[in-house]
Order: sequence, then structure tokens, then C-alpha cells
Amino acid sequence: MLNQFHDVIPGTSIRLANEDAWAIYDTRSKQAEQLIGEALDVLVRPSETSASDSEEPIAVVDALRLARSEVIELPDVSSPDKTTNSTAKTYHLIDTDNSGVGTVVKSLSQRTSPTATSNGDSAVLENALFRLEIKGGRLTSVFDIPLQRELILPGPGADDAGLMLYDDYPLAYDAWDAEIYHLDQCRQLRFTSVKVTASHALRASIAATAVFGKSKVTLTVSHYIPLPSPCTTSANVL
Repeated sequence: MLNQFHDVIPGTSIRLANEDAWAIYDTRSKQAEQLIGEALDVLVRPSETSASDSEEPIAVVDALRLARSEVIELPDVSSPDKTTNSTAKTYHLIDTDNSGVGTVVKSLSQRTSPTATSNGDSAVLENALFRLEIKGGRLTSVFDIPLQRELILPGPGADDAGLMLYDDYPLAYDAWDAEIYHLDQCRQLRFTSVKVTASHALRASIAATAVFGKSKVTLTVSHYIPLPSPCTTSANVL
């Protein structure tokens, strides 16, 4: 519980406390990965995988033990990027049962793949469930296709959606106060560039970048191939 203390939570955090937490998490993550690897070496044998002899074997084990469909991302060790000293990503659709054992879904013929297009500060991201549009550097539409319903509705002071920058000058107690007038002290941030970062049968993504002062923020939005109910809404749009 040490790392759940409010000194670590964004908004009330203390830098030295965060540095301690990062070091602890780094150590515990490495230990956990080693334990998981050793357990999988015992539990999973090559003959139990679903891959053919010509493919890198993939064994699907889900510790949550929930029956679900999910798109997962794995490093493609067959095509390393020598310029960045990293590997490309591959995507796989998996199904797991309530014991946590899963398989890789090979056939996508009955499903509609997501698409992404961009041009300057505009972009369209779409799958069978949602269509997201960025125009003029702002989110102008998130459209629910099955229900034929627009999810971004004009309101007081705003006709679109996106990133907002608020002034924060509290009268007292710097780390805690949010003065009532601060809601009126804001300005819209516009994306200065939007580009497609993934275009795959299972996943399409766009990265929208906004610059303000000496800062730069990049918002990545992804659409996945629609999954069977009840996972559809939560798993498709991130």
C-alpha cells in the first residue's frame, strides 16, 4: 500500500515519493515477469500451441480467467527496426475461456476491419461501431453507427471536443484549491498535426499532436475490429 499513498497520486504528488515508487515498481515488475515466465515454461508445452510448424508458436494464457475476445499486441521478432533498435508490432485476435486458456483466431472473414485516414490537421477513424472525425484540429464527431447517433453535442461555449487548457491560480492552498471561476479561464488546444500510426486488419490508430508554450502533447486514438458482445464497447475504442 506504500505506493497508493496520496504523495504518489497525480495532483497531490511529491517528486521524491514518485522516484521511490518508480524504483520499487521496476524491481517488482522484473520479479513478476520472471515468475510468470518460469510458470509458463512448466504449464505450456509447444505441442499445446495453436501455431503451425512454420510460425512462431503462440500460447494464450489469461490470468484473469474471463471468457472474452481481445486484440493483443506482440513484438514481431522477425522484422526488427535497425534504425530505432526496436521491433515492429503484430496484432492477433484471441478468444479465451473462463479457465484462462485461449486460442488465436485465424479467420476474420466475417468481421469488418477498422480504417484510418489523415490529411494535415484532419482525420477519420472508423470501424463497424464508431466513426471519429477530427477537423480543424478539434474532435468534431464521434458517431455511433449501429444507433445512428452523434455522441458529441454542442453545449455552452463549445461546439466540438478535444483538449482544453485551464488556468490554475488558486487564492490559497496551492495543491488543493480549484476556484469556481477557473471553469471560465480556459482555452481550446488545437491539433497541429494528425497522422495515421497503425493500419492493420485488427487495429487502426491516429496520433494527434498539440503544441502549447514549451509543451507538446500527443493523443493516440485506436479503433479495433469489432468483438462479440459483451466485450464490444469496452474493447473496441481506446
